[in-house]
Amino acid sequence: MEKKTIGAFIAVLRKANGMTQRELAEKLNVSDKAVSRWERDECAPDLSLIPVIAEIFNITTDELLRGERKTQNAEEAEAPAEASVYIREKSNKQFQNLLRTKLMRLRERSMISYGLMFVGFIVALICNLVFSKAVLGFFLALVCYAAALITEICFLRRAKLDEDDAFDYGKWLTYQNDIVRIGERSFFVLWMFLGVTLPFLIAIGVSGVNAGLNFGAYLLLALIFGVIFLIVGYMLLMFMVQPRLMQAGLLFLTDPEKENHKAKRKLLKKTVLISGISALCLVLCMAFLLESISLFAKKERFDDYESLKAFLETPTERYGNVTSWFEGVTHVTTDKPAYVLPPDYEDSYTEYEEEYSRRTFYLPDGFSFEYYARNEDISMYSFEGDKESNYLPVYVTTSSAYATASRNIDTVCIALGILAAADVLLAIVIYIKKAKKYA
Repeated sequence: MEKKTIGAFIAVLRKANGMTQRELAEKLNVSDKAVSRWERDECAPDLSLIPVIAEIFNITTDELLRGERKTQNAEEAEAPAEASVYIREKSNKQFQNLLRTKLMRLRERSMISYGLMFVGFIVALICNLVFSKAVLGFFLALVCYAAALITEICFLRRAKLDEDDAFDYGKWLTYQNDIVRIGERSFFVLWMFLGVTLPFLIAIGVSGVNAGLNFGAYLLLALIFGVIFLIVGYMLLMFMVQPRLMQAGLLFLTDPEKENHKAKRKLLKKTVLISGISALCLVLCMAFLLESISLFAKKERFDDYESLKAFLETPTERYGNVTSWFEGVTHVTTDKPAYVLPPDYEDSYTEYEEEYSRRTFYLPDGFSFEYYARNEDISMYSFEGDKESNYLPVYVTTSSAYATASRNIDTVCIALGILAAADVLLAIVIYIKKAKKYA
């Protein structure tokens, strides 16, 4: 029989046994490209491989060289069609089992990638919250994410099945789509992990490399970045990634599925526009409040400089902690009074006071007066008057008043954050519900 008959017969036997070209090549210690050339009748196997191939498929070398099984009796000769149907059914079942097994293995191996992502995120959290090394945590997480990306790509390439290995073209297309969906899901999860880890990098701008974000600041930033990455990632998937995959022949959609895909993209645009504007307004309100705490802090009013001087010289301890729950870095404060009177203050000359606490209070026109800075709870002051009124009244904001305003604004920001999250969540639910019509 001609060489092309041998190649076609090898292809039939391989598919009937549920084997891929790569698996057969590994058994024969040749490349899968060599097996592909045999089956396309571009060349024939080496003579030394003929007995090995025959043994693998449980046939004789004579049958392999003839390109067909030998008919052993009259009954088999009279019923070739029945035998052909049986072989095809068996091959189809084995091919389905092959696809099912490869998909199961891919899903199991993808858990390794998810595990690497989770480990990277936990490492970043520990570095930030325990060791105050947010930037170090970010780059350690980035290493884990890169490892997860490379691992997932390797798993996807290993699960790929060439069209030459397909016994049933329809099932092969379904299998290819399943692989693409698994890859999309893995890369999208990686994208989201990157989004909620990115806030740790912001610590560089807040206080340098050797610092960490406090828990409140991280939650706020993670919420903002998470929402942004969720919306942007899904839009990239719908408008860029999937169309490119279809053009490259890696994702196969029927005409009705393509129409549904277009409808889902249109629905996504509308949902993102409406929900994004409302969520952005809430986030901008939060940002304004956090940057304007001093505007909402209670102020002490002084209509003359004598009362202001008396207030500045009243011994007062600094409020213990004025850090906002959302402030980037926790400042270390102390409850110790900034000014401590010496034991013999009542009976001795105030040299200690002159040396360490004498201050000068300057007005915009150059007028000034001296005082002893014993009140360490002062946070800021402002002039509301003009030169004619001698810049009176003067408003003073204490650290305790600033802390009270900060806590109140934190509460409002938490409520706004919850509203923003609820807005996005509601938009997602509505989108999923409406998108079911195009599934």
